Amino acid sequence: MIYDRSDDGVRLTMTDTSGVPETFVLVGNLGEYRVCVAAWRTQEEIGARFDGRARAGREPA
Repeated sequence: MIYDRSDDGVRLTMTDTSGVPETFVLVGNLGEYRVCVAAWRTQEEIGARFDGRARAGREPA
């Protein structure tokens, strides 16, 4: 679940963050995606910044 989102990053909550890699792709409901890099994590939350080299957009066909 996404709790906070800004132009720079996002805070996600889930039951266990141990399976989430340091760099991951966050995909939205409409196929939008952002490359994220974990900045911090607890057992149930991840704070991640959006990778500045990637832009928001739709996945390539």
